[in-house]
Amino acid sequence: METQWIVLQAINGELNVYRSWRCELGRDLFGVLVVSVTFGRVARTGRTLRHAMPDEAAAARFVRHALARRAGAKKRCGASYRVVERSGFDDLPELLAA
Repeated sequence: METQWIVLQAINGELNVYRSWRCELGRDLFGVLVVSVTFGRVARTGRTLRHAMPDEAAAARFVRHALARRAGAKKRCGASYRVVERSGFDDLPELLAA
């Protein structure tokens, strides 16, 4: 499995919202499937959380749930997330379509 990633940003200058979110799906040195989520302010390092997954189906469910949460960001923080960069994740539905 190749490493896949998706990068999202939510920007609203009037509300001072500059959020970045990145999700990577790949394997570590031991072959364990890992989902890494990095979030924070745009142009900053941010915080990274790594989750080991038992199989690809569990990883896909995790990513779908995380993307669904990002789709509801307009209500929470006042800005919608947009896809900035994407490699892979072609089988996921466009949850963030404008």
